[in-house]
Amino acid sequence: PLNPLSALTFQWFVPLLKIGNAKDRLDPEDLKQIPLPPSCETKNAMAEFEKYWKENVREYKLAQQDQKKEREPSLAWCLTKAFIKDYIKAGFLKLIHDINVFVGPIVLHGLIQFLRDPYANMQEGIVLTATVTVSQILMSFCLRHYFFKCYLTGLRMRTAVVMAVYKKALILSSTERQKRSVGEIVNLMTVDAQRIQDLTTYGHAVWYSFLQIGLAIYFLWQQLGPSCLGGVAVIIVMVPVNKFIAGWMGRLQKKLMKA
Repeated sequence: PLNPLSALTFQWFVPLLKIGNAKDRLDPEDLKQIPLPPSCETKNAMAEFEKYWKENVREYKLAQQDQKKEREPSLAWCLTKAFIKDYIKAGFLKLIHDINVFVGPIVLHGLIQFLRDPYANMQEGIVLTATVTVSQILMSFCLRHYFFKCYLTGLRMRTAVVMAVYKKALILSSTERQKRSVGEIVNLMTVDAQRIQDLTTYGHAVWYSFLQIGLAIYFLWQQLGPSCLGGVAVIIVMVPVNKFIAGWMGRLQKKLMKA
């Protein structure tokens, strides 16, 4: 197990950096220098996913026997239940980071007022300086560990999806094999699985983007008044534009996958 300081500062990664610096390249066997979290091992990630997948399939079959309406087993729901815990922890780290983003401007405003006042208490300046220093350090640690936890969660999800597709491909009947080409199966194990991993990095943007915009508007309103709404208008106008561009890129991607 890693000691808290090593885990906090990523010191456990230093040996690999030293090897890469000495050799100017890294070989697959060099990766053994860094500890692999047990939760990231293929067998453990797959076992965690299969537990919820089998449970979902069992509930669906029981509902069919009782002639009840039940949604089909959901890959997204099973992945969420299997790997959501660390992802929620990452969300708390992002919350702390985003709150501290606005500490800097507020404290900077206080420092400007402090420097303008020749009779200001020196202790107040020291407190303001210490506050902005601590907030910046806290921001740095929270953001690094946020991305680290998101990447780990994405890696586990990708591993589970690849293994699930691989196992399913091994037991497909001859009829099903005729319906699905080798290229489609390969795309599921590479492109689509990679997309799931990439999604985890910015999945929290669903809530933190509104938090950032809301706090920014609030603090700008304190300084500029209604003038700050000009930026909000630009954001609102760009929403349908971004939606159109995203839809167009999605259609192009579908055509590319079919080709």
